[in-house]
Amino acid sequence: MKAIKKAAIAAGVLTAAGISETAVFYNMAMKRDGIAPEKSAKMSGIDWGQYEDIMRKKGEYMLSQPNEKFLRYSDDGLKLVATYFPSAFENPNYTEEITEGNTENKKRLVIGFHGYTSNGIANHTAVFEYFYKRGYALLFPDARAHGKSEGKYIGFGCLDRWDALEWIKWVIKECGEDVQILLHGTSMGGATVLMTSALNLPKQVKGVISDCAFTSPKYV
Repeated sequence: MKAIKKAAIAAGVLTAAGISETAVFYNMAMKRDGIAPEKSAKMSGIDWGQYEDIMRKKGEYMLSQPNEKFLRYSDDGLKLVATYFPSAFENPNYTEEITEGNTENKKRLVIGFHGYTSNGIANHTAVFEYFYKRGYALLFPDARAHGKSEGKYIGFGCLDRWDALEWIKWVIKECGEDVQILLHGTSMGGATVLMTSALNLPKQVKGVISDCAFTSPKYV
């Protein structure tokens, strides 16, 4: 009896610890009001300060190009916001050469999905110039519970894949059936595009780039 009692007590302690750990994860990682970009940056172990000047210049270049905000509503009623950059072909003030001879199809667009605690604009300063100078338009959504989008709970790609599918459909409706779409995601956004790729995607989606996605929520 004593052995059974001790085992029951031990099981109870482990269960309580598990519940406590889950509660901490829920409050600090899944709820919007428990996250902060500074915390994520520190957890990465990378000295991001060394890239500050480079990223600032790239950010200034990106925001100097014409852009506008768009919004739509998710299936569960959340307002989702995205920033759209028309391609350099549509920019009358763009004087640089558009590389790779993209003259046959001027309707190429990248939808970029950002990482955990970031937002569409902040997370894409590094890649914007590469795509823009090659004639791509770009759409950078703020994921649910991030940036200007609504939501209390972070989807970690599981919920965001359905939002991504709706953004894809929105792009096709706005840009036309002949648009060619490339999905690009970083970190949590990388997981988002991988999960999205398992859905029944429209034929307009031509490729998926996943940069440093997590392999399992257990090891995020």
